[in-house]
Amino acid sequence: MKSDDIMMKPLTDLMWTAEEEDDVDKIKSIYPETEFVMIGRGYLRFPGFAGNDTLKGDYNDKQRLIDFAEELERRYAEVLYGDRPLLFKMKELWTHMKDSFEEGDKLFKKIKKSKTIDEYNDVISLAGYQSKG
Repeated sequence: MKSDDIMMKPLTDLMWTAEEEDDVDKIKSIYPETEFVMIGRGYLRFPGFAGNDTLKGDYNDKQRLIDFAEELERRYAEVLYGDRPLLFKMKELWTHMKDSFEEGDKLFKKIKKSKTIDEYNDVISLAGYQSKG
């Protein structure tokens, strides 16, 4: 499909909401010319959703979400300068992840109060989640 063809289609033909893992495959089967699928913030709540094999499985597995956050933190630390930007990135992540936890609001409140990345990691550890690293 040429970009000119895309511009002529109504916006509703170009956008979908995938609520289940199979939805992406369904969209690609209906529109086989689809090369890319943009993933929004919902991915942060269900990181195994989009074919991330290391995170596939039970979306309600809280330890998997913690592992995802930890891996993201490690990768952010490689490219961000200093702990402060890293801490803000992790706090932003938790605005999306908190709803996946039974006491997420309580946990998020403690995360928001963290002033250093070490305090943030202490909050996660004290919540009972094990670090892989």
